[in-house]
Amino acid sequence: MASRNFNRLQALEKEIKKLYVKISTDGSADVSSIDGLGVESVSHAANVYTIILQDKYVSFKHVSAISGVAADFQVNSEDVAGAKSVVIESSVAQNSTDIYVELVLKNTTVK
Repeated sequence: MASRNFNRLQALEKEIKKLYVKISTDGSADVSSIDGLGVESVSHAANVYTIILQDKYVSFKHVSAISGVAADFQVNSEDVAGAKSVVIESSVAQNSTDIYVELVLKNTTVK
C-alpha cells in the first residue's frame, strides 16, 4: 500500500466517477476473469466486449482501453443510464491477454 497523501480527483464537472476493470481473456479471446469495482460482468463476441456496470449513471464521458495485444479500441454503444452497459470493440482478437479499461462516468445532472 502506498504511503502517500492522495488528493481528490479535480474536474470542472461535478460528481465525475472513474471505474477501472482488468479483463483477462483465454486463447479464444473469451473473458476468463474480471477484476474491478463497480463492474457486474463482461461478455465477449467477435472482438466486441460488453461491460455491464453494477449501478446506473447519469451520463457516459469517456472510455480508454489498452491490452497486451496491439489494438485500437472504439466505443460501439453505451447506455449507462438504462441498461448500465458500455460496449467496446477491438481492432484485433484479444487472445490470452489482459485488457485494462478506464471508464469515466457522471453521477449527477448538476453541471
